[in-house]
Amino acid sequence: MTAKINPQSVPRFNASTMTIAPLESGSYEKKASHESRDLTLREIQTCGVLQECPHPNICGYRGVVVNNGLVTALMFDRYDMNLREFLYSQRSNNMDIPKCIQEIKNGIDHIHSLGLVHCDIKPDNIFVHLASARFVVGDFDSVHREGQRLTLKTGTEGWAPLEADTNDLARREIDIYGLKMIQAWLERKLDSVTGERWFAETKHPLERGQRSDPWKWDTPPRVINLGRIYPTYIPSIMTVAIREGASYLKEVDLQKLGARLFAGAPPAEITLREIIVCEMLRKNSHPSLCAYRGVVVNEQGLVSGLVFERYDCTLMQLVRGHQQFDAKECFRAVESGAKHLHALGYIHYDLKPENIFYDMRSKRFVLGDFDAVQKIGVRLHLKHGAMGFIPEYTRTDLARVECDWYGLEVLKFWLEKKGNGKARRFDMLPSTTEILEEVTKVMQERYAQN
Repeated sequence: MTAKINPQSVPRFNASTMTIAPLESGSYEKKASHESRDLTLREIQTCGVLQECPHPNICGYRGVVVNNGLVTALMFDRYDMNLREFLYSQRSNNMDIPKCIQEIKNGIDHIHSLGLVHCDIKPDNIFVHLASARFVVGDFDSVHREGQRLTLKTGTEGWAPLEADTNDLARREIDIYGLKMIQAWLERKLDSVTGERWFAETKHPLERGQRSDPWKWDTPPRVINLGRIYPTYIPSIMTVAIREGASYLKEVDLQKLGARLFAGAPPAEITLREIIVCEMLRKNSHPSLCAYRGVVVNEQGLVSGLVFERYDCTLMQLVRGHQQFDAKECFRAVESGAKHLHALGYIHYDLKPENIFYDMRSKRFVLGDFDAVQKIGVRLHLKHGAMGFIPEYTRTDLARVECDWYGLEVLKFWLEKKGNGKARRFDMLPSTTEILEEVTKVMQERYAQN
């Protein structure tokens, strides 16, 4: 039975600006977004520009699929797999990383030459044509004109600059950042096969192709003790994940840790604590908490990642894209998830928008990311929540439910300042930094009065 199409959620076919895709083999059909008509229109417009100016490192666009005058899908050339799938396959054993990065850069440079910014450069949006050993940039629903304010849909957390906020503009630096993250990710993944990884760091920027002696850098090369980074797999208390359906793999970002690889709280302890919490939640699930599926174990018997159910976006991404949503339902879900944790004897302790996930089909919000979770009554330790979303603390402070009540108050204030889910595309909204500065003063005055 074919699902009925809501004519208000998808664009109508316009013969003057759209091309109907020919019925040919070797094509991939991307369904039109039923959440945002404007998002689909923007992608069609972008693809039209790319179709007029093709490039070997840009995913080939064939046109739209039309049903009763409505655009139901966009048609592209079909590729064998994306870069993430390629890396985890046996075909990547002899991968030429410099060639891959150069071809991705060629595609990005072509997009930039057309006055556009991709805004979502990540492994899932890089496709591989095995026969020609060619890498292409695809998925254009986040593309903006250079200098345009970021709206509707923007980059993916971890692959886009963290400082991006609601009123930021589309800049080439966003794509360059994503490219650098992909290069570091590829090198990290392929190096893990040897079981040995090194880290070095310099504060001085290096140009592409520039030679430099890493032994003279600010932090000379050192072998990373992987046992400090990844906890040992313990069969009696850990579940090995079955990777099926839509899942998300959470991994430690070695590059982001930097010098903390060798000092401070061992990341392995933080991950182990999160695993223990997630295993407990697996037995005591709740509809407003992100579903945990288990761990991934590497060849050395270390836990290299945690697997969760995949959601479409975070609350922060919804707001950045000026998407409409039910803010009351969002807050209710987060509060419900936090209360469930409290009933189990824990606090979440990091109730920030990046840790709230959204499923567009069911319009359901869930609270996730449990690496800062603390047991009630125990001294706060290892990892703390994001500043601004937690109250001020000292080293002797204990985990209390009041920490989450504070975070919920800040979240409610943040939602209101960001338009309560009803912000329009061109509304000028305060940045998160500005909101946190304001709410901190409000909360301090409130506590002073009490």
